Amino acid sequence: MAEETPASKAALAAAAAAAGQPTPKTAAPRKTGTSTVAVACKLPNGMLLQNCEMMEVSVPLPGSGYITQKEGRRVGPVVRLNGFAYPLGIPKAAPTWPIVGGYGITPDVDEAFMTKWMHDHRNDDVVTNRLIFICDSVQLAMGRAAEQEEIPSNLDGIDPEHPEKYVRDRNAKVMLEKGDLNEKAA
Repeated sequence: MAEETPASKAALAAAAAAAGQPTPKTAAPRKTGTSTVAVACKLPNGMLLQNCEMMEVSVPLPGSGYITQKEGRRVGPVVRLNGFAYPLGIPKAAPTWPIVGGYGITPDVDEAFMTKWMHDHRNDDVVTNRLIFICDSVQLAMGRAAEQEEIPSNLDGIDPEHPEKYVRDRNAKVMLEKGDLNEKAA
């Protein structure tokens, strides 16, 4: 894991203050000695993660008898990833985590847990489309999130002045050109 010096921590705090963000916590080893990582998530409300293991279970058959099959069972803790959405205009509801480039940064996530989760879900859209990624420190996660700001989450709001770039349905495009879609929305 990358070591953060007092100078880099001060620079990170200054950058967060300049951006109007709360001072981020840096990833530090937990008391148990396990290392932690920072996780960036570009989903508005974040995400709840939990690992699973395949276990053999007996399933009753109609009539009589049982069959053994594998089933995924949730194991371990539930980890909540921070998202980028929060209520505006409510001072007490302001996020306590950094938000950079449309990513909510969650510090101090157990590295072993997150590595296993990312491996198990390596083919999921949130991983392949880089909506969730892990870094050794909050500073590195904030830098990578700023670099990936242009990656669309496809969960952003629609611009009411230019809705045509969000419309994928051919019939809706025809209605938009005729003006029917705008009239129905009004």
